[in-house]
Amino acid sequence: MKKISIIILMILPLLSYGKEIEISDNAVKNYEIETYVTDSKNVTLPRSALVVSRDNYFIYLKDRNFFEELQVHPVKVTKDTVVLKFDTVKEREFVTKGSPYLRIVFLNDTDSEAE
Repeated sequence: MKKISIIILMILPLLSYGKEIEISDNAVKNYEIETYVTDSKNVTLPRSALVVSRDNYFIYLKDRNFFEELQVHPVKVTKDTVVLKFDTVKEREFVTKGSPYLRIVFLNDTDSEAE
């Protein structure tokens, strides 16, 4: 079962799709999705958290069993890390491992909605 909602985030320089997809505990375990929680304005994540598609960058946030895809404009990307800057202090749970799997889930969901 998936949940679609519109969320307005006060985050810059992020562009939110505002779409969430629920993923089962079993899938999270099978695809070894790992997360990192922080409430910092400046967030440094492992490079594995970032998915690059053409000229677009994506990260994923987790809230319970729901995942949200965000298109981002990183402040800095190195071979090992990605740095993001937020305008607000808010506790967020970032996916640090398993992001490519989530990208496929979101792409498949988008394709099924188009049909």
